[in-house]
Amino acid sequence: MIVAVAALAVSCKSDNEIYYITNDALLIPFNLDSFDAKVVSHTFDNGQCRIEFDAPITIIGEDAFANCTNLTSITLPNRVATIGSGAFRGCNNLKNLTLGKGLKNIGSGAFVECTGTLIINGDIPSVTNGYCVNACDEVAPAVEFQASEWSEKKEYTNEANCSAIETSPGAFYGANFTSVVIGSEVKSIGANAFYGCHKLSSVHISDLSAWCNLRFGNVASNPMRYAENLYINGKPVTDLIIPEEITSIGDYAFSNCCDLCSVAIHNNVSAIGEGAFMNCRSLNEIVIPDAVCEIGKIAFYGCSNLTKVVIPNKVSTIQDGTFGACGNLASVTIGESVSKIGKNTFYDCSSLEHIVIPNSVTAIGDQAFCNCSSLKSITIPESVSEIGKLVFCNCCNLTEFHGKYASADNRCLIIDGNLSVFVSEGISEYTIPEGVVRIDDRVFAECDELTSVTIPATVTEIGNYAFYDCEKLTKVNISKGLTSIGEYAFANCESLKSIIIPSGVASIGDRAFSYCSSLKNIAIPNSVTYIGGELFYYCDNLITAKIGKRVTEIKSEMFYNCNNLISVIIPSSVTYIGSSAFRNCEKLKKIVIPNSVTSISCDAFYGCCGLSSVTIGNGVTEIGENAFYDCTGELIINCNVPSSGSSSGYNPFSGAKFTKVTIGSSVTSIGENAFSEFSNLESVYCKAKTPPAGGYCMFSSYYSSYWSGRESLNCTIYVPEGYVEDYRNASYWNDYYYKIEGYE
Repeated sequence: MIVAVAALAVSCKSDNEIYYITNDALLIPFNLDSFDAKVVSHTFDNGQCRIEFDAPITIIGEDAFANCTNLTSITLPNRVATIGSGAFRGCNNLKNLTLGKGLKNIGSGAFVECTGTLIINGDIPSVTNGYCVNACDEVAPAVEFQASEWSEKKEYTNEANCSAIETSPGAFYGANFTSVVIGSEVKSIGANAFYGCHKLSSVHISDLSAWCNLRFGNVASNPMRYAENLYINGKPVTDLIIPEEITSIGDYAFSNCCDLCSVAIHNNVSAIGEGAFMNCRSLNEIVIPDAVCEIGKIAFYGCSNLTKVVIPNKVSTIQDGTFGACGNLASVTIGESVSKIGKNTFYDCSSLEHIVIPNSVTAIGDQAFCNCSSLKSITIPESVSEIGKLVFCNCCNLTEFHGKYASADNRCLIIDGNLSVFVSEGISEYTIPEGVVRIDDRVFAECDELTSVTIPATVTEIGNYAFYDCEKLTKVNISKGLTSIGEYAFANCESLKSIIIPSGVASIGDRAFSYCSSLKNIAIPNSVTYIGGELFYYCDNLITAKIGKRVTEIKSEMFYNCNNLISVIIPSSVTYIGSSAFRNCEKLKKIVIPNSVTSISCDAFYGCCGLSSVTIGNGVTEIGENAFYDCTGELIINCNVPSSGSSSGYNPFSGAKFTKVTIGSSVTSIGENAFSEFSNLESVYCKAKTPPAGGYCMFSSYYSSYWSGRESLNCTIYVPEGYVEDYRNASYWNDYYYKIEGYE
């Protein structure tokens, strides 16, 4: 592919003039005040338009040529240093736009909606007055990793690259250019220059050495981020030979070059830059010369057809993500000087069956071999002193470990008492070795065949997600000695029917047992002082639950949608019940909220439609909106009831369907509209001998006089015998004069 630009773009004869072409042979109505020199003439001659100035122009101001839709080609002189915001905005019929060599500043949105070919002859700066975008969302290398379903999907962005990303969207943000021609004198392109240029389809260069040395601010500075097709002198780059004068291949130089099949690098090259060949999906052959001592982060990430690589002996560190997502990489030879294997280095290399880690290696980073699904065995040399998290996560065919840290059964890596890695192939029952102190995060996660596990007394901590999604796990034996259970530790263990939490456990993390759909009974021991939110979320077969006597808070959604829960005992240590804590526990029969509780959050018992009684202790000072929505049966309340629609702004019992209300003797006030929404109310029992201070429409849906109150209330209010008249004459109670009767 050759981009024809010579017939359409004209070189400026001096720095005092601008040449352009229109599609209708008419002069464009540019903004006369947008230049730092005075216009002398504006003429049309031989198919070309010419603007002449009285001095060299260095500034093209804001909106200078904005919305000149008949403009098809324009060439800017080399002395132009500043292009203002929106200068060429809306020039959507452009075929060629040529930039000079002297640019220092480009305003935001200068080229929005510009089309055609962009010709760059000099360095491109970063935007000077840009606006903020979440640059990392798109600018960072498109390096995605997802260890498994439990792992939140993330985009891998190394720290060095992310720190280089500006908050501005870049020089050509919003442009619709389809091709870019980059001249041999271009030395640098600023951060995010081509951010969002999704319509780019080709990049054209003439000097390969200059391209190798070009400094890109980050991956979105290179137009190849979107174009994916690189041409040298009109020919597509498929088999690349690095020129002999090159000693270093720059960052992102050939990233996303989708037609690149092979690369020949001579022995003068000592460094391969960050992301240099990232996402070269057709690359199947590369020989890294012995002279190379540095390979940058994500240098070959996403080279999905690369099958073999030899890392030279001079390389000391295999950087983060260097060979990640190389799905066909089957053979790797690591040089004998490598001391560190970085994070995600071989992530998702699903064809890698065997790798030898040399004795020089001292550290292996997080997820270094994650998703290497063909890897069968691994030997950790004695030199290794540091192993990161999830190093062998989802290596589903890995059957054994050897060397340093390997357990006696070759199933685990145990590092300083931490069980860090476990291979589950062919295992249904497992006893964790004695001496293990901690089960690290996600060690047994998604062990699909594991049915039973025994945890010895030496274990004090179960990490986050430790047994997450072990869908066949039915039995867990935990010995005394355990003190904490991490977040999601047994979440999604859908076959787990029971588990005994030993005395001594002090904390249980968020969602530790969520979606354990077979779990029927649970007892939290008295040693537990902290329980996380959503602890039994969607445990829809849970029948009974006992909460330990040292727990002070029932966190939000703790029993959410436990729709078979019949019984739960809330201890007197609890002071707070979180939002939706028991939401949709529709078979819950009875709930007693002790006097220690001061706050009941919104929706706490929402949808508990099977309740026969709810007792609220005398310590409650706050009840959230819809806390008892759709609750039925008897409400026994021993605390003062706040007004609806006053400071709270809502009815604390909105949507409730209680048929009987018993007001305890400790209640001294009932607020306005407190029980006004109880449309099914059949009776009210008030035990206080002194009428509590009342409010408008305490029991009825509207107020005008005691006659309307009488007519709107369809139930009887029972008060202590001998105090009927006191109630009938008390303020607001007298609205229900004829509904008040005595009881013994």
